[in-house]
Amino acid sequence: MTIGHGIDLVEHDSFARLVAQEDAFLKRCFTETEITIGKASADSVQWFASRFATKEAVMKALGTGWTQGISWHEIIAFPLPTGGMTVKLSGRTASIAEQKNIRRWLLSISHTKHFSTASVIATDESE
Repeated sequence: MTIGHGIDLVEHDSFARLVAQEDAFLKRCFTETEITIGKASADSVQWFASRFATKEAVMKALGTGWTQGISWHEIIAFPLPTGGMTVKLSGRTASIAEQKNIRRWLLSISHTKHFSTASVIATDESE
């Protein structure tokens, strides 16, 4: 059963200014590992924008927004061996998901030249 769905869209031009000029922004929203991977990416703006959209979409799927003690660092997009993507949660965010009986995250990320988007579905079904 679907428990929640979230979607987010990030515009690259405005996001590029945050990525290029504000290390504080990156440190606030991404883990050190994410920052390292994102900066090494062929298109770092697109990489960070898609991961930021993922974090926002997860908060929407949880129905919390950025409240209840959720941290940006507790939401990370991971590739699956099958080639798809999923979400791994930790801390307070993982606790909220557990309380809502969320057992699986379905994640789809897409890009264009100007935008990145993420769609997240939270379900109570295991893999």
